[in-house]
Amino acid sequence: SLITIEWVTKKMRLYGINSKDLQRQIGFEKETINDFLKLRTQLKPLEKSSLYYYFQSFETNKHYLEYLKKKCYEK
Repeated sequence: SLITIEWVTKKMRLYGINSKDLQRQIGFEKETINDFLKLRTQLKPLEKSSLYYYFQSFETNKHYLEYLKKKCYEK
């Protein structure tokens, strides 16, 4: 229930991702993501979990890059 259209669009804006990126990087059909973003369909549980972990990887990478920057400046 966490994966809503609002949640997905917020994450897309935050990380500068468009629907084509989702299609290529997650492997969604063009119609799947477009229909979801236009409020016409609901996603299947597997599609929702794919989105969750996709955006989670961006968050993890962001924290890792911040850690590396901090370590670099400490030397």
